[in-house]
Amino acid sequence: METIKEKIEKLLRLAMSDNPHEAKLAAERAIALMHKYAISQEEVGEDKLISQTFYLEYARIPVWIRELYSGLSHINGCYMVWVDGHRDVWGDVLEQKSKIILTGRESDVLNTEYFLHIFIREIEKRSALYSEKLGKHPNKRSYLRAYRLGLGKGLIGRMYEAMKHHKRKVKGEKSNLPIFKDSRYDEAKAFYLSKNKVQSVQTKIKKNLSYYSGLMDAQEVDIHRPVCSEEQTIMLPG
Repeated sequence: METIKEKIEKLLRLAMSDNPHEAKLAAERAIALMHKYAISQEEVGEDKLISQTFYLEYARIPVWIRELYSGLSHINGCYMVWVDGHRDVWGDVLEQKSKIILTGRESDVLNTEYFLHIFIREIEKRSALYSEKLGKHPNKRSYLRAYRLGLGKGLIGRMYEAMKHHKRKVKGEKSNLPIFKDSRYDEAKAFYLSKNKVQSVQTKIKKNLSYYSGLMDAQEVDIHRPVCSEEQTIMLPG
């Protein structure tokens, strides 16, 4: 006979379906069962710890992309490191791509990748509109960078709020929020550092008007909509 945990695990897999309606119903049913039986998501299934590398078409990763990966990975209990690539001596050829490495439970890494697809698509779509608004402004490039960073930070902030709401686990409460796990960040970090040596680098971020415009526009994004099948392949902007 199928146990409650096994049923929840099946529903969580369905919640990643390409069919938005099916994914939404499965997520709602899984949340309802977890609330009813006081079962946290980390109690469902046994995931192995993995490290997954994402290669990017950059010599130097833009700050907004690093911050987006970092924020989402932390929310989902993953540890993230990044490595810049390099070009040839003339700066014309990308000899080595930059890369981002996510470490954590396999399902946590997949969940992080899932939301990255959604957020990068939204940030690029809204950045295109913001670019039109800026017109031929002399500081257009720096304003766009700040706007993308603000959008990403705003979206991460909303995800943190959704996570806090979900963790309250009010019995019988209906929710269409994304499913979050209790943080396994420390576990993922320890696993990665046991096999690698890393150096921490902090980047100072300039917060201007465009940055705050991005923060505000992030409040309009639907963070609960699953990725449709035709939208799954995402190319990071060059």
